[in-house]
Amino acid sequence: MELIDYQILCIYNNVGNASIADFQETENIEQYTKDLLTRAMNQQDRRYKFNENKRTTRERVLSIATKKSIDKFGLELGNDLAYSEKCKNDEIKHLKTQIPVGVLIVAYGMYDNREFVLLLKSDYDKFISEATGKIQSGLSLKNQIYKTCQFTIKRSAQEIEVSDITTSDSTKRQSEYWHKDFLELNPVYSDTENTDKAYSAIKKNILNPLQKESPSDHRTLKQLTVGYFRQSGTFDIDYYRDEVLGKYQPQEPERVNIDKLKSKVDKIKASKSFDPVFNKDTSVVKDRIKGSYKLTDEMDLKVKTDFPNPQNIILPFEGNGRKGITIISERGYIFAQDIKTNKLL
Repeated sequence: MELIDYQILCIYNNVGNASIADFQETENIEQYTKDLLTRAMNQQDRRYKFNENKRTTRERVLSIATKKSIDKFGLELGNDLAYSEKCKNDEIKHLKTQIPVGVLIVAYGMYDNREFVLLLKSDYDKFISEATGKIQSGLSLKNQIYKTCQFTIKRSAQEIEVSDITTSDSTKRQSEYWHKDFLELNPVYSDTENTDKAYSAIKKNILNPLQKESPSDHRTLKQLTVGYFRQSGTFDIDYYRDEVLGKYQPQEPERVNIDKLKSKVDKIKASKSFDPVFNKDTSVVKDRIKGSYKLTDEMDLKVKTDFPNPQNIILPFEGNGRKGITIISERGYIFAQDIKTNKLL
């Protein structure tokens, strides 16, 4: 990364304004800034476009690119962020959680032959001073919590324009005040579009090929996948790859290679047909975890509807040369106890 110019602004969201930070020791803060910016450049999660009805952020970003300098625009952006955070804190003041104070880093430079303007808000963390024993706040080296927005600059002889806009959040939360109020952006893909595209891609490339290769693993992985999509919250394709797929133990390991499935997920991510992180629209996925599964000639297992975390409820069992299933259920436990004591059969 070539960091051509940057400013660090202290964000006072209790009063709604900002100031250029003045650190007595600059060596550590400069290294902190470079490390954080480099990490942020590789963690962009969601694509956005400018709100056509607003032009403030667009004009400031283009002004930085035109001048190749942060100039006065860093402080203007800092004031905008402080005001947006103050408004949001006023809105949620009845809640215990408030947006913490911190710093805004406004950076201009080159990365992988791409010209960029990057905005990064890093939250302060609280710690006890070794020297005084008092509680103080400052930038954390370990528990770094930050939001970013990266503007890729396209430059020609005639004009300068923003060709791509992406954001990230270390907590994987998509804060509306950040992209909508402060940055004046609209998402390229809605949550509904993202959910539909993501599930369709996973179903086509991951699940469907397993139907012939290993029907039992296909059935289980489909249950895990549908369960993940049907749970409200954030979709994170890296989490799906590492946790949902990565920790799955195939029933037919000679036919199902988890590492290959994870590589397929990486290819899906690289296609950029949807955002790698978004808020799931649980109404989109119509597939359900239901059906009747033959256990023996005398017994079937009937699943009437989908439920969260099926892998924690229906478990494989193997021991003493026998294979079977374990179902976590208090009613089932009582039923099995009654069978054991000959109360039912």
